[in-house]
Amino acid sequence: MHENRSSGENGLLAATPDELIANLPGLLGFYPEESFVVQGYYSKPDGSVYIGPTVRVDLSDDFPSGEIARYLANAQCAFHVGFIVSDRAVGNDHEYSGWIEKQAWFQAIQQADAAGKVPLMGCWLVDETREGARYRLLFGVEVLYDEITPTIWRTGTVGSVVASPAMHPWSLRNELPSLTRQEAFAYLLGDDTDSDEEQRTARTREIQRRVNRSSSVDANASSDATALLNGLARNDVTTEELLSEEEIIDSVGIWMSRTVLRDEVIGVMLDAPEAAKNLLIAAVRSLSGELRANALATLALVFLELGRVLSASQALTVALHEQPSHNLSQLLFAAVSSGMHYAALDAVKCGLLDENER
Repeated sequence: MHENRSSGENGLLAATPDELIANLPGLLGFYPEESFVVQGYYSKPDGSVYIGPTVRVDLSDDFPSGEIARYLANAQCAFHVGFIVSDRAVGNDHEYSGWIEKQAWFQAIQQADAAGKVPLMGCWLVDETREGARYRLLFGVEVLYDEITPTIWRTGTVGSVVASPAMHPWSLRNELPSLTRQEAFAYLLGDDTDSDEEQRTARTREIQRRVNRSSSVDANASSDATALLNGLARNDVTTEELLSEEEIIDSVGIWMSRTVLRDEVIGVMLDAPEAAKNLLIAAVRSLSGELRANALATLALVFLELGRVLSASQALTVALHEQPSHNLSQLLFAAVSSGMHYAALDAVKCGLLDENER
């Protein structure tokens, strides 16, 4: 699984590796472990640069270099840098240099870089993304090895994570990134036990049967959704409370069962984003398959309306991991990857993205 985070609001000017690594938890929403992370950068007319989307993949023998290449082509950044985060990156340079060169995923990274598929200005190795952790340059353009290049570009220790630019939005919300990826995505997955999955699948099948038996599409979806969201907002109903409201979850499931119904209620959801967020998270944790993917994509739009780009990306990541061919998630993910998420949100409000999806 991979995670894409679009964080164009977090400008980084002339940042060095110690600062770039310190930004990773804030950009990803969690502290990455056993990961390969690529940061993209956009150029401004004055020659300065600012950080663009960030993608993370697991370190494994089945390394998705093709997937990263497609992401980079979509992002259209001026340049990229990479970071390998692994707790095996300890000991002296000779020891972990010999270890890393034997890894199939590292060979895939180098091959993709050499072929221009995943071009990296530099790639660094670090054991973890914490202040004081040691990093070193693995490969990069020749200028990084030049005698006048500051040592900090070749080796050093990670700077302050708390003081990093990517942490600023978290500080404004009085929040902190999750310690692990599992913790960061838990709100979309619930306990994720086998019994929960069976219940979600059974509920989804029953909803689909009800929809298939119906001779007409629900003409009252928009008004019903409006009334429901108004009531939820008035009573400040939480996600946990909604999880036990089977009738409400079934209603959302019906709206998510067909593209025309989903599109009918999206505008209503965006008009009441806080209430819609709680409702959709409850639905996501109660449904499976195409219905869950539709709920995740709708939730991503609601997160964008709330200005929570990172959360939107998390929802799309899960949707595409489970349903890789889901059209709306693909379109939104492409927009988030290229920093065009707010343009996509405006297009949805105008009905343009819906037409493109079809």
